[in-house]
Amino acid sequence: MKGLFLCGCVIWVTLAVELANPSHLPHGSLLLPVICGCLFWLRSTTGLMLSGTMLLLDWIARPSFLPLCPMLVPMLAVICLAPTTRSDEYSTGRSWFRVPVPLQLPLLTLAAVILQSLGSLSTEQWLSLSAQASTVLENLKMVLVIALPVSAVMTLIIRMADEFGMRRVFSQG
Repeated sequence: MKGLFLCGCVIWVTLAVELANPSHLPHGSLLLPVICGCLFWLRSTTGLMLSGTMLLLDWIARPSFLPLCPMLVPMLAVICLAPTTRSDEYSTGRSWFRVPVPLQLPLLTLAAVILQSLGSLSTEQWLSLSAQASTVLENLKMVLVIALPVSAVMTLIIRMADEFGMRRVFSQG
């Protein structure tokens, strides 16, 4: 319960920081890696519901054409966060992706950033996507320059917390 409350507070503060001054931070550059990190930290249905709710609140605060991020990131997280039987299993994940566990959080963040950039396009931009490709890629680079290092740091924090026993890892059995 303490972890859920802490993650909720961290996500709320991150959302407030992004909404307070949108000219300095690209949309989602801090929020998406923090939400993905909280998903990996909690690894539970309540964490999934909290993250999905916060993504929905972000979409309500800054509406776009399609809410792809609130709809698809929780589903991608369910695929990535398959339960493990051992807490020290860092070689490969249990998901059907077979991606090393330390790379799953940055890849989920990358997918969330791509979904958000695609969801923010208007109908006219969707119709001329090939003409808008350079603008979309430039916006994607601006967000990823901040999001991927934050995601990598969160991966290291989660790994260190697991190593030092600061995080309760749920195991089956």
